[in-house]
Amino acid sequence: MVEITDAANAMRFSPDGKKLFVSFEFGILGSEAEIIASNADSDADVAADGPRYAAYFKCDADKNTLERIPTRNSSIGNENTAIAFDNAVSTVYFSSYANRTDDGNLFLINYNDGEPATTQKIDLGINRVILLKEAKKSNKIFACSDRSHYIVIIDTSSNSCSVPYHIGDYPSDMILSADEKTVYIACLKENKIVAFDTATSSVRDFCTGINTPSCLALSADEEILFAGNHQARTISMIDVKTGRLLVT
Repeated sequence: MVEITDAANAMRFSPDGKKLFVSFEFGILGSEAEIIASNADSDADVAADGPRYAAYFKCDADKNTLERIPTRNSSIGNENTAIAFDNAVSTVYFSSYANRTDDGNLFLINYNDGEPATTQKIDLGINRVILLKEAKKSNKIFACSDRSHYIVIIDTSSNSCSVPYHIGDYPSDMILSADEKTVYIACLKENKIVAFDTATSSVRDFCTGINTPSCLALSADEEILFAGNHQARTISMIDVKTGRLLVT
């Protein structure tokens, strides 16, 4: 067990499995928290119950121990629910999700073996980003918002973002096909799954009439899309080629 000072919000291993990135919030506003708050761009970057910051741990070969790497804590806005990486695994992206504000930012931290570079912030133009998904074959990250019901595309080579594309009410999960041509997005409050074409940025209804789809998974051969349904307490199976509902 590894002792940590503050409350962990989100965590994710780097693609090589050697580093565990974690976002934290300060449980008690102390001197270190005040330093982070003073470095924030604005009051909106610090939630009422404490600012968020990022840190990372090195994992040993047998995955039984973690060693925290001493770095300067980096302010990453409010509540953080998703973490993503660029293709070079040199930049880590933290989404910012805030119940109290209309925060729609993405925070970037460049990590080396020592100090992280100064944190950058991208205004995505959408509120409460809860989902991030990388496209490994291109320099793209897809970001979804549950409040404004949009998806945007971040170009990690320039850290610029596209215009928002409307997808549906309350996206709760998304999954990218292996060929990276389609992003499937579960829209919980509209009882449907939409398909986002990554080449044309067009959106179409993929499967409708599903009771509150909240999570998605593709079969290994990508012929069946599975949807876990929140209120219905069921799992649906959908034919990927036709969008036809097989089992509910």
